[in-house]
Amino acid sequence: MNKLEQLLPIIDAHLQELKLPGVLSIRPGYKLQNDWPTSQPAIVVITSKDAGPLQLPQQVDGVPVDVRPATEVEQVRFQQPQRYAMLAAQRTELRSDAFPEFDPVAEAEVLLPQW
Repeated sequence: MNKLEQLLPIIDAHLQELKLPGVLSIRPGYKLQNDWPTSQPAIVVITSKDAGPLQLPQQVDGVPVDVRPATEVEQVRFQQPQRYAMLAAQRTELRSDAFPEFDPVAEAEVLLPQW
């Protein structure tokens, strides 16, 4: 099991405290420092650009929680999932299967194509 896979049970165990209104997705990743990834594993929490300040823990079970605003593509993915699915069908770089994600917002719960 690699470093990021080891975060999956930790995320699952703490999902309810991480999944607050305004959170779009939660996944394993690496902590950013000055907008560059470090080698330190982290729980990555992607928030909507419309979300206000969220009371998320700074760490969970000793693992840092890295809160990041959604990119424009992530916003489309969760706010307009059908449109995103059509775009992703044509653009392989938009396919989001690099890391497993936990509990994305309900609006995004559509069947996206499986690659």
